[in-house]
Amino acid sequence: MMSKKNKVALLILASSNINVLNLLLKKFDDEKFDIFIHLDRKCLKNKDRIKLPSNANILKESFDVSWGGFNMVEATFSMFKIAESDVYSHYALVSDSCYPISSSQKLYEYLEEDVSYINIGSDTITPSHPFFDRYYKYWLMDVPIGNPKGNALVENKDYLNKFLGTLGYRNGVAGFDFKVGSQWMCISSNVMFYLLHEMSNELYEYFRYSKIADECLIQTFVNKLVEDNKVPSESIKSNLHFIDFENEGRIPGLPRVMDETDFQRLMESNKFFTRKLDFESSHELINKLNGLTEK
Repeated sequence: MMSKKNKVALLILASSNINVLNLLLKKFDDEKFDIFIHLDRKCLKNKDRIKLPSNANILKESFDVSWGGFNMVEATFSMFKIAESDVYSHYALVSDSCYPISSSQKLYEYLEEDVSYINIGSDTITPSHPFFDRYYKYWLMDVPIGNPKGNALVENKDYLNKFLGTLGYRNGVAGFDFKVGSQWMCISSNVMFYLLHEMSNELYEYFRYSKIADECLIQTFVNKLVEDNKVPSESIKSNLHFIDFENEGRIPGLPRVMDETDFQRLMESNKFFTRKLDFESSHELINKLNGLTEK
């Protein structure tokens, strides 16, 4: 039996993409990985459809996750806390819309000790940055009438957003330069320790009233670790995902839903996961990827 210090924790944010999730679980039915799944509260009815391998567990705690909402962060940290109780070499965060390009063995061999794979943008968010309003205005993204993609009546959204607009801009958090990047990351055990034991409560609570906090909170905090020389800059490398924002997906502003026509690009990407996938549009691509990674 392997020591957990030599294992990798695969952390999955899951919702309704159960067919892809089951295939993903099968690919990581591997003694070198332990799997922790957060299942969106709205999708608990799908729990019985999930085919859990022996190395996988579904968290008891479940948040109602909405696009852009802070509950995405809460769900992520709930997995961090559960997984960190056993020390792993790395913690890889994916969703049920992600799929491996390479085998679990190749991923395991690739990961370097004390290296985290996190995209952190070089630009600090200033008033001229396109995402400035996301993080300096007030948002209530976990409330249906506060979320632009929620199901509330349009007039109710307009009323709330106008009210939030009267509150003006916030001042950020002293000592932190806000940075953005993909939420899909693979974190080393030393960075995970800082995230769970030295995270600024002021920073964490500030992002509760932001939009798409999952793409800024951790990135901002890890950037501060580098600035303070707690983590070497060379230990932060690009993330492990191939994501295409150049060709829009079915919803404007979201990444392309990958299909079999993307296979060659994935082979040339030197990445270990791709997103975004759904079973209906991506099943031929998944079959091709499975043909490469069969054990």
